[in-house]
Amino acid sequence: MSNPIQCPGSSTRNLEVDLIACQDCGHEVEMFSDETRRRCPRCKKMVFRDRLPSCVDWCPSARECVGEERLQAMQAGKQKT
Repeated sequence: MSNPIQCPGSSTRNLEVDLIACQDCGHEVEMFSDETRRRCPRCKKMVFRDRLPSCVDWCPSARECVGEERLQAMQAGKQKT
């Protein structure tokens, strides 16, 4: 039986950590490359990643590929940039 083709964007093997400055207090927040937002540990405000367009913006299978919760989080991150 062959392995099904998996979207490379859903792989957790190649995650990277970035430091994103909080827009409110300037504290650097660690954010994985598959995350679009995180709560700042210092001021408790949401920190949003500036993101480039991705396949979830145009692919009709995005909901099935990344899941409803992740899709909504990615779309919310796009609205904040």
